[in-house]
Amino acid sequence: MADENIIVILQIMFIALALVIFGRFFNKFFGLTAKGMKKYREEARNLQERFNNARIVGDVQMLLQVQTDIKLLTKQMMKRQFLPMCLRCFIFLGIIIVLMIIYAPYGSALLPFPLLFFGSGWFAIYFLFSLGFSLLFYVIKKIYKKMTGKEEKSASFLRELMSMIVPSQNLSDNMINIQNPSGIQIPQSMNNNKDEPKESSWKDRLDS
Repeated sequence: MADENIIVILQIMFIALALVIFGRFFNKFFGLTAKGMKKYREEARNLQERFNNARIVGDVQMLLQVQTDIKLLTKQMMKRQFLPMCLRCFIFLGIIIVLMIIYAPYGSALLPFPLLFFGSGWFAIYFLFSLGFSLLFYVIKKIYKKMTGKEEKSASFLRELMSMIVPSQNLSDNMINIQNPSGIQIPQSMNNNKDEPKESSWKDRLDS
């Protein structure tokens, strides 16, 4: 029985390693990185500044253009970020379900002590190995960037580490901010103001 448990632990270790490597290559291939999100945040910030400037000067045409640009940016994010992230979620969820079926008999007693929220079965083993491999890759990446002089500000340590284990859900929040960076809406008064000069000139002509 002990030998069987060791074999199961080794199997889960290799599965965890494979999933961490797959997750990193998947993120790299589809651009689901901190650098990619930084690009979209900068574009959203520029749109917000353009909106604020247009609102200050009362330029309705510019406000409409900003709304069009926001729609285009949202579509781009859906295609290049949100959809790949959803695909990754489904892939990982499917793999976890398969593992649950295969390792159902090993739902406990693989660890000498229960892990908080994860128990002592195969999932606790999987989480520990995933966390360990992710931490190892993170440290290697940091050392490499420091040695090559490519180190730059990135996401927080915990966020970047957890993104290697499970898909990140931060993108949906960023999409909301891009779709509506500062409560963008065309004030009705601005549309009405566009017609006011015509009404005034028409009344002036009648009076004359």
